[in-house]
Amino acid sequence: MIAWSKLPRRARIGADYFAAVGVARTDVPAPQGLVHDLESLGVDPARVHPAVLTFFAHTASLTLHIESRWSWWARWLWRLARPWFVRIGQLTTPVTHSVMHTAMVALDDTREGRPGAVGVIRTHDDRSVMQVVAYAVTDGLLSVVFPTPLGTLTGLLRLEVIAEEEGGVALALSSAGGDAGVFLAVGGRPWRVPLGERMALWAPSMRACPKDLAATDHPRAVLVGEHVQRAFGVAMVRHRYWFVPHEE
Repeated sequence: MIAWSKLPRRARIGADYFAAVGVARTDVPAPQGLVHDLESLGVDPARVHPAVLTFFAHTASLTLHIESRWSWWARWLWRLARPWFVRIGQLTTPVTHSVMHTAMVALDDTREGRPGAVGVIRTHDDRSVMQVVAYAVTDGLLSVVFPTPLGTLTGLLRLEVIAEEEGGVALALSSAGGDAGVFLAVGGRPWRVPLGERMALWAPSMRACPKDLAATDHPRAVLVGEHVQRAFGVAMVRHRYWFVPHEE
């Protein structure tokens, strides 16, 4: 059975959201990764390429370089809408490119509503908030929850193997198929919305890695990715990701 988050809506989200709504825990160490056990998502971690495994097990150790390529109509809409998202401190996807840093927060399971939930705060280089999100595994799906002023936006994502090579497998997270999907909860009740996404992850050395990710200006990248987001089945934006080891 799907477990839904109890995170409350708030007029402004921002980096202090988890503490402000009383779900952050300071009595335990901050988690280092999104998922402790990939088997709960249906994949044997021993099969996964070590670079891909880092995204799930050692998320806080990576800095993300992102380049966004919007469709012409979505780019125009996003330029108009983005200032509002900046004001509320949530989901400030870049128009072109950005460098993002990750901080993780331990959460109170009971107050958050999902066992094993962890909080993630991603910020741009200028320290403005890109996203505040809580991750958990529920019924074999990765549940990704974004609090907003309206309620919570939840992506239920399936983990799938997309390539297998000598060094291990590459993985993708997808909102398509079965109970997976994107849901907006207003007043506590989740409603499916016509949004979709698929994020694929490869080691740069893999033969299956897209050429425009492997041939890159980020030679220190240990992991690369492609993230396509859709509305009504139509691609809005393709994000290209390069993950490099975090430097203190």
